[in-house]
Parts: sequence; structure tokens; C-alpha cells
Amino acid sequence: MIYVLIFIGFDMLIYLVLKAVRGDFRYWMPVDGLVGLALSLLVRVVVKFIVDFAGIFQFRHPNEVGGLYFTLNLFTPVIGLALVLNLMPAETFNEEFKREMEWRGSINL
Repeated sequence: MIYVLIFIGFDMLIYLVLKAVRGDFRYWMPVDGLVGLALSLLVRVVVKFIVDFAGIFQFRHPNEVGGLYFTLNLFTPVIGLALVLNLMPAETFNEEFKREMEWRGSINL
């Protein structure tokens, strides 16, 4: 599970750095100061999660995620998570699966 969180965090960091480098980090809301920065960060993170896991096409607009990043982002989560799961040691995966099944009450080990 930690590998998946690292992958998602690294992907989010790349996205936020890209937005900052392009000068597009501030969101369109007319709020200045630290509150505006915090709201922009919150909105950017929420939009990125929605795009990663739902792929809503309205976020292809350049003011949101952007066309090229949106298109590439259709493939990177699938490929990246597959790589992460292949890099994860089998023992870790099996232990997490057993814990999940015990928690759900599906199996008694």
C-alpha cells in the first residue's frame, strides 16, 4: 500500500510543480494572499484526483489540467500502478490481502 501512496504522491508533486512552472498554479477564484494559495492548492489537488480516477473530459480545458497532460494522464496511472504492484514484494501483497479479508470477515486465518 505504501508503494501506491508514494506513486500517487509523486504524480501529484509533478503535476503541482508543472502548474507552478507554467505560472498557472493560482486558481481562477479572485482570492488573494495565503487563503487564495491554500484554496488553489486544494482545488488543484481535488481536480487532479478526479481526473486520475474518473477521467472527466471537462477538465481537459487548459485552465484545469490541460489537453496534453489530460491525454497522457489517461495512461500513466494505469501503467504506473501496474509497475508499482509488480515492484511490491509478493509477501507484502499477500499479507495486506490476508489482513483485508480478515477485516471483512471473508476468511478466518
